Amino acid sequence: MRDIGFEYSPIITREVLKWPGDARLAVWVGVAVEHHEFDLPTIGGSGMVSGSVPDVRNFSARDYGPRVGIWRLTDLLDRFEIRTTAFLNSSACDHYPIIIDEARKRDWEFMAHGVTNSKILS
Repeated sequence: MRDIGFEYSPIITREVLKWPGDARLAVWVGVAVEHHEFDLPTIGGSGMVSGSVPDVRNFSARDYGPRVGIWRLTDLLDRFEIRTTAFLNSSACDHYPIIIDEARKRDWEFMAHGVTNSKILS
């Protein structure tokens, strides 16, 4: 049997999990902070032009996030005092440093999410 770092533990034999304050539900909020290259074909794009370069239709849909979407989400998360995890491309750090600065001010967690969404990691 392969060692995966923890023992097999079927749910029927575990102790009941107790959340702080006897909460009945836990929610993990994650926000994708991604960078897409303009001069590469869009991975997972839609429409007849998907795969063309430049793929303005698909790029513009993905470019909405760092220009507008992230700030609307940030306002909502702030209003409800929700701390989040940023699924973060390393190239987004270079292209959108203000997003990183604002996330740090809010004590967000950062989770590695590749280099860019324009290239598949191999």
